[in-house]
Amino acid sequence: MSDGRIITILGIGMGNIDTLTMEGYNACREADVIIGAGRMLEGLGTFEKPVKDLYKAEEIVDFIKSNPDLVNVVVAFSGDIGFYSGATKLNDLLLEERFRVRRIPGISSVVYFAAKLGKPWQDVKLVSLHGRKQNIIDAIKHNKIVFSLIGKADSVRELSAKLIEYGFSDVVMHLGFMLSYENEKILEGKPADFTDFNEDGLSVVFIENNKAADAVITHGLPDDFFTRGDAPMTKEEIRSISLSKLALTKDGVLYDVGAGTGSISIECALQMADGEVYAIEKKEEAVELLKKNKLLCGADNLTVIEGLAPEALADLPAPTHVFIGGSSGNMKEIISLVLEKNPKVRIVVNAIAMETVAETTSIISESGFNFVDIVNVAVGKSKKLGRYNMMMGQNPVFVFTMQK
Repeated sequence: MSDGRIITILGIGMGNIDTLTMEGYNACREADVIIGAGRMLEGLGTFEKPVKDLYKAEEIVDFIKSNPDLVNVVVAFSGDIGFYSGATKLNDLLLEERFRVRRIPGISSVVYFAAKLGKPWQDVKLVSLHGRKQNIIDAIKHNKIVFSLIGKADSVRELSAKLIEYGFSDVVMHLGFMLSYENEKILEGKPADFTDFNEDGLSVVFIENNKAADAVITHGLPDDFFTRGDAPMTKEEIRSISLSKLALTKDGVLYDVGAGTGSISIECALQMADGEVYAIEKKEEAVELLKKNKLLCGADNLTVIEGLAPEALADLPAPTHVFIGGSSGNMKEIISLVLEKNPKVRIVVNAIAMETVAETTSIISESGFNFVDIVNVAVGKSKKLGRYNMMMGQNPVFVFTMQK
């Protein structure tokens, strides 16, 4: 727009006026109106400016457009405007409307809290559980220090319980509560110390895991790592080949159809830290094993679906990748459904029986895939017999890879 108005997107820091930068202070002092959520406006009351209690980006833009007499408009956001902030969406909408936009950063909660704890934060893994779903278990597993926005007391309790459930009961939690305000509290303890946390207000947390350096970052969990039972399992070497053929992406969506013990599902979930994995299994015993192995391996982004494909797939989000280890005779229907959900989905099928090989080959020719790769793998593993190592042959497996 060419009316000379300036819209200032301002990070106000922690909320206490003392954490507002001087640039932000001057912007508020010169403002014709300050827009923000009620909690932010309370802290900015000292400027005695007209205020508007709004927090949705679309409503803020509509208000600005409908009040052309307001020349210097300040829109306030907590913390810093670049750290899990609604400022990003507002900035894009304002630029679409061709407003002149000025952006003023603020002191983020991670910077403030790190200073309070006397800890550097350049190597900290940053996540947020405040109104978002993120795989914090994977972050803790692979990073010595994780910072997270949490939210209210129930979220603190849920996080503490989850850490204990996944075997992280020995990590150290530094909890920051109502930072910068008069009732600010900084607490330290193990997850068990916060399972009954009941303070009313917003919290953040630093989680220290001194064992993170030992976490393996490649796939290839040994077969005997999994709880087995009588459920079928894709063996270690075939699993490694199949995972490579899947060409996983970090934030993809994968179906493991006929998941068995979940060896494929879990390896995929560990590789796709920001993605979603759905393990579909019809046998009750295997479903229970899947749930146990999920906790054992810390695969928090894995969802176990009890049911028969393709019906069990109907309500799931569109997949980017599909692995089929068991189809119960529904191979054609399964592939048809996933192609309907995403025509570019990448599919890997493991087949041992010649009938399954023939069926899959027929489906490939009928479905018009323009990328097809077929590998036959025969693995021999050593077995100790007295003082000798004898190679024992496993069933040969056909690994089909297909994509349009």
